[in-house]
Formats: sequence, structure tokens, C-alpha cells
Amino acid sequence: GIEGLVHISEMGSNRRLNHARDAVQQGQEVRVRVLGVDPGKRRISLSMGSGSGGGA
Repeated sequence: GIEGLVHISEMGSNRRLNHARDAVQQGQEVRVRVLGVDPGKRRISLSMGSGSGGGA
């Protein structure tokens, strides 16, 4: 499979987070935006931030 990663800086909070658990809980479903795809590493970079895009 392919893994997706939301870096802690992309968790959509206006404040600095020390741990991802401060923003989400394990197993929680979240809406994300794709920032980039690396087929070689089979990874997708994601953001939980609102951004300026139209919707997902």
C-alpha cells in the first residue's frame, strides 16, 4: 500500500503543537488535502489545513 503523512506543522492549528495527539485521536477520520506524491517512496504528503483550494 501507499502511506500518507500529515506533518505536525500541517495539522491546521494556528498554535504550535508539541504532539499530534493534541490535534487528533488515533483512529479518528480527518479530511486532508494532498500536497505532494512521491511514487518512488510510495508516500503522499498531506495537510489538514484549510488552504485556499476548492474542496476535497
